[in-house]
Amino acid sequence: MYLAQLSSKKLLPIFSSQIRGKKFHPVWWDPHSLNDYDNLSKGHPSVQEQWDSEWASTEIVPRELKAFDINRLPNNLIARNKRIPVPVLHDNEKTLFYQRRLFGIYGLKSGVNPCEMFDSYEELEREEKLKKLIEPDVEEFKRTRAQEIEEEAKADSERIRKVKENLERLPEMMKKYQASQAKKFEAAKAMDEKRRQLLEDARDKFGYYVDHRDQKFLKMVEEKQEEEKLAKKATKKKK
Repeated sequence: MYLAQLSSKKLLPIFSSQIRGKKFHPVWWDPHSLNDYDNLSKGHPSVQEQWDSEWASTEIVPRELKAFDINRLPNNLIARNKRIPVPVLHDNEKTLFYQRRLFGIYGLKSGVNPCEMFDSYEELEREEKLKKLIEPDVEEFKRTRAQEIEEEAKADSERIRKVKENLERLPEMMKKYQASQAKKFEAAKAMDEKRRQLLEDARDKFGYYVDHRDQKFLKMVEEKQEEEKLAKKATKKKK
């Protein structure tokens, strides 16, 4: 009922209409209509109107004398240079970067001392070090490169000398290696033969083949080792 009364009084369009700025196209909420042409040419006031009003409000150089001005900027842009500098209030505005920016925009009106805009001795020294690292002197570069080439040649000659010495020792080293490998092979073969003989002895003792991890087999091996030790001691006593 209440909505019907509102619709009869034509109050619903007030709530259904979208809020927008005056410089935007009336259907700015439509994504296909929001472009530079609509915003710049159909805004109120338009860009041309703003330019004309700004031009008319400046009285630096009359239009008649503008042709004789060596500064080719229009009057409205020249008027922008007459702005009042922004006061420095915060700590980030006291930095060297911000002070340089103020001086670049407002000049001496900013109250910034131009002597403080130059680099300090520490910064100049740092820049000099970076320049030496990035852009070394030509003669220094030649000298350094020649030294590097000489060191590389020495390292190569030393490497070649070691390779020749190792090649001369290679036959002897190969003989030693082959002898050690043959010795290891014989030791492994003797160990396998001894294990096989122990397994055969266990078969003769127990009447069946036993596993080499069986407790009976391990106990028999310990007994064999004790017998061998006693036999060695007996032979030593006889001598």
